[in-house]
Amino acid sequence: MHVSSANAEDTLIKEYSYDLMAHNASDVLSPSGIDINGVNVSISAWADTATSSQTDVQWQCRRWGCYPRQVTVTHDLDTVESATAQLVNGWGYGIRNDLESGGSHQTIDNYGESINGTFVDSFEYLLFSFDSEVNISQIDFGWHAGYDQQVSVVSIANSAEIESASWSSIVSNQTTLNAISASFNIVGSQNNGSANLQSLSNTYSNYWLVGAYNKTFGDIGGHDYNDAFKISSIQFESKLTPPPPPPPTQVSEPGALALMSLGLGLVLYRRKRGV
Repeated sequence: MHVSSANAEDTLIKEYSYDLMAHNASDVLSPSGIDINGVNVSISAWADTATSSQTDVQWQCRRWGCYPRQVTVTHDLDTVESATAQLVNGWGYGIRNDLESGGSHQTIDNYGESINGTFVDSFEYLLFSFDSEVNISQIDFGWHAGYDQQVSVVSIANSAEIESASWSSIVSNQTTLNAISASFNIVGSQNNGSANLQSLSNTYSNYWLVGAYNKTFGDIGGHDYNDAFKISSIQFESKLTPPPPPPPTQVSEPGALALMSLGLGLVLYRRKRGV
């Protein structure tokens, strides 16, 4: 499994459309995935919400005296952990990270969370895993937050190294992940948005991260803390290498001798007539 580029001169392109809303959520979210015209696609959810907490003892003093108080301190580890993908109100798929409460309000966003007084950055991503190399050409949104909305997309060579990494280390790891990333503006109405991934048109991979705008993956201006959306479908392409041309026709040896004999006979005949 690797990330590669297509050569238009010797490659045929087959186009696919994966409408997530046309399938049962249990099938879309199943680890076995969905078959889209011969290409298997599964999804999983990820967010950099890993934290650690410790209990400290702090002394507080009042006019009548001082007393100890236990305080829980939370630290943002800036590392990626698994989250929960879910269908949200029929508009598309969102993510509930481990710091959020349950419910049907989830989006794919970069809002962050406040835990014990510590603000924890939270960039949420769906990982689309394919059983063959593809190029995602377009993402469609059943809902987005409206003004100034962007999406970031990353192709990676394997998915095993996502967990416990940071988004920045995923980009910088060109040895085993070979990440190629970019960010895009979302266009269209709030309930019918899309993003065309033109700058990644020559990139093919088995694994694609699609999530809330993160300038680590490509800075196109705007803010990377106010983006929220629900994904309803994706368009993707696969490479089809045409079969090699047939070998040149071989003339059998007896046939060649017959042709040579016929040619020699014609020459002798013409010479004889000319005498």
